[in-house]
Amino acid sequence: MLMQIKTGQLLRATENTGCLNCSANHTCLTKDMSTEEVSHFSKIIDYQKIIKKGHQLYHAGSKFDHIHIVKYGILKSSITNTNGQEHLVGFHTPGNCMGTDGISAKSHITDSKAIIDSVVCAIPFSKIIQLISCSNKLKNNFIIKLSDEISRANQNILMISKMNADERLIYFIKNILINQILGKKTQASITIPMTRNEIGQWIGVSQETISRSFASLTKLGFLEVNGKKLELTNISEFI
Repeated sequence: MLMQIKTGQLLRATENTGCLNCSANHTCLTKDMSTEEVSHFSKIIDYQKIIKKGHQLYHAGSKFDHIHIVKYGILKSSITNTNGQEHLVGFHTPGNCMGTDGISAKSHITDSKAIIDSVVCAIPFSKIIQLISCSNKLKNNFIIKLSDEISRANQNILMISKMNADERLIYFIKNILINQILGKKTQASITIPMTRNEIGQWIGVSQETISRSFASLTKLGFLEVNGKKLELTNISEFI
């Protein structure tokens, strides 16, 4: 079950323990790198930062100079249109890279906020580029991370255009709650960290429609929901 991170855990997360001992290193840019390569990577981390729930990591228009890697917690990225409407474009969990939207224009086009108390590692983009020149594994991992972002964006477009509301909610549970947050470890009981509004923004339906879809899937025997507690009564539908 996903738990809120306590203050003590947040403080321990920012201790300089190095990438080798980090719980997110199996999904980070250091995945499958040698001990020597990971040691070099650890040295280019500029700082680690606690982002409290609801606080921003960066905002649209701010200068881009760092890639941020989520160490603990969950953050979201969103774009606000000229009418002030927020469109949620992604959730970010441990090991995910954030800030790549700013590489081209040298400034961010999205806003980023913490959904729960979180910790990120900030790495100067210029130092990543320098290290890539002498580490093929880092280069491959970085390219894969960028490719994964594009793939997720394309899958989300397909979801919006082809799926009904119930199918979109199943897609959210399977791909965000199970695959991304739980690391593909299917379990019957899940705590949903997002609000109904945030889920609706991501799958492109209203908050009221989300509530109706939860009720519909409950009636079908797929799940039961009580506030933020989600029980998957038919796990096979989400594998």
